[in-house]
Amino acid sequence: MANEDMLNSFSTGARALIKSVSNTEASDIDSLIRVQGAVDKSNVTRQLLASWSIQQQEERRLRKIYSISFIAILAVQIVILNLLFFLIGIKTLIFTEVQINVFFVSVFAEIVSLVLIVTKYLFPRKNQEKVLEILKDL
Repeated sequence: MANEDMLNSFSTGARALIKSVSNTEASDIDSLIRVQGAVDKSNVTRQLLASWSIQQQEERRLRKIYSISFIAILAVQIVILNLLFFLIGIKTLIFTEVQINVFFVSVFAEIVSLVLIVTKYLFPRKNQEKVLEILKDL
């Protein structure tokens, strides 16, 4: 009787909730625990993917800045190289043939190596599978 009086002290909605909870079985609780675990994993996965997405966007933004900067630097260097070539051709600047060959070959090698290095580091072949491995472990 005391339990019935205590139950009647609650609102109708609360009484219905208490009665529904009191009718639950162990299998219902196990199901609820599994569902809650799945929801928790889903939240962790969502947060991980959101962080990864932000990181990828920032990396793309930085790559764009670096690539534009390096292209501008290379363009200026090529213009200067062409100007020097022109000035050597009209005999305004006088160098020996060996000096000219060494200079142009070294500048060409510098440009090619810079392009290769920048391309390698701006567009790395990252293991995107690392994110997938983390997600599998969840």
